[in-house]
Amino acid sequence: MQRTARFIWDESSDLVRMHQIYSEKNLTLIGPISEDGNKVFSSLTYYLLLPFTIIAEFHPIGPIYATAFYGSLTVILLILLTRKLNKDKVIFYLSALLFIVWYPLVETSRWAWNPNLIPLWSVLSILMFVKNKKWSLLLAGTFLGLTVHQHYVGFFALCAFWLVIFLRYGKRAQFPKIFTFSLGILFALSPFIIFDMTHPPGLFLSRILYFNYLGSSEGGIYNLIPKFIAAFNGTFKYLIPVPFLMYLSFLPLTLLIFKDIKQRSDALIYIFIFIVQLAGSSLIENFYPHYIIPGIIFFLVYLIYPRQKNVLIYQKIVLLILIIASLTTIKSQLTKVSWENDIRSISAITDIIAEEIVQDDLKNNNIAVVAGPDPNTYGRRYRDLLGLRGISFKTRDEYNITDHLFVVSTAQESVIRNDRAYEMSYFNKGELFKKWEIDDSQWIIYLFKRS
Repeated sequence: MQRTARFIWDESSDLVRMHQIYSEKNLTLIGPISEDGNKVFSSLTYYLLLPFTIIAEFHPIGPIYATAFYGSLTVILLILLTRKLNKDKVIFYLSALLFIVWYPLVETSRWAWNPNLIPLWSVLSILMFVKNKKWSLLLAGTFLGLTVHQHYVGFFALCAFWLVIFLRYGKRAQFPKIFTFSLGILFALSPFIIFDMTHPPGLFLSRILYFNYLGSSEGGIYNLIPKFIAAFNGTFKYLIPVPFLMYLSFLPLTLLIFKDIKQRSDALIYIFIFIVQLAGSSLIENFYPHYIIPGIIFFLVYLIYPRQKNVLIYQKIVLLILIIASLTTIKSQLTKVSWENDIRSISAITDIIAEEIVQDDLKNNNIAVVAGPDPNTYGRRYRDLLGLRGISFKTRDEYNITDHLFVVSTAQESVIRNDRAYEMSYFNKGELFKKWEIDDSQWIIYLFKRS
């Protein structure tokens, strides 16, 4: 996993915040802040990752192990849910295999990012819902509310699930069950409300309401239709990452939905929640795959739900298509090394820089990442990791007073010297003091003195 698990500046800044929580013993609700400052997330992810991170001594691999643990737990819970819902052995074995290899579940289990823990809370919520007890509905609402702590887009699936509960129990005049489920949601979301009320103008709800990414309503329905199509296409590319198989799945999936409507199957509850999540995601200005994550467990439960024999064939075909698509992509997913997911090289780079600074007692140091695939020229992830060791650098505005510049790149020295990046402007003609090549990697470290 040290060569294939994602670790960029988002994850490195999370590592720094977790270290602050641990070292300063400062419990906080405030978690990740989006790059543009428009969104503030809950710190729930930090508390879930922190035990594993402490054991790993704040090495970048620690949060990855935590995510793998929660991803494995999600798969186990899905298997238990399948056994509870469906007695068909073929469906059970197909589903179990799919849970293990399915592209979205594999990805979310190997990436310590706040939206990727949503499936755990979703499956826990559904498990409590199918028990259909007052206490379990309270927990179902609570677990569902926690998805919003992971990412605000969980609100779409939450609203759809609440509507299902309202329609299901309202017709039977079982209002205490609606109240209990709603109370669970309110309990989960209450920290946001309390925090915003005690810290005006607030951070969570105010930013979602006034600084959101919802697309412009200009153009009315004609603007929404292409956005929904784009979100639909992006969603199924994520669920079934092989174009031919993706399009092939539409026929049996459509027939399955048609049969369920005709037979008024309870399975429609779950596809309805998934569709609402998809529709809600299309309202956001630009679609990204993580916007659909709050709906993927509902999509899976729709596929595993028990049905009459004359419908099983469509169900099995869709499951098989998803399995085949995942099997054809899983090798690349598990073995492909890129600049985003090479923790071994990142750790080696930080080790070398730290050792050099301490060994030669270097002062007035700075770092830059140029002429390579990493777009973050400021080198945020290296700064964060070295900061955890007590090593600091000059800021992005202080390259002009920097004496030693560590350059992380994949290019040769001549290319770096001719690079027009601002970070190199004071070092293009400076002395190359040292150079290190990272084993089994394309990365090179250069140490320049100011010209």
